[in-house]
Amino acid sequence: MHPLALLGPVANYVFLRFVGGDAESEASEEQRYVKESEKKRGQFLEYKSTKNSFWPRPEEFNNPWTWRVAAAGVAGFALERGFRRYIHR
Repeated sequence: MHPLALLGPVANYVFLRFVGGDAESEASEEQRYVKESEKKRGQFLEYKSTKNSFWPRPEEFNNPWTWRVAAAGVAGFALERGFRRYIHR
């Protein structure tokens, strides 16, 4: 794997986390909660400070859904690899 191949995923992460995607979504949610309820805004800010939309915290590895999502990703990768090998025979 060429080191330049890492630029795509890194650029995608930076864009989705800080430019578009999450950044826009979080900003619009916060503005909406300011208008609706200060309590709701406080809950959102607390949630935002404890969660990361991309990477689970170490405590979350005890959550069985974390492992199910990871297993689904691995299974999808394996299926795609098998499918590509079968097609390119």
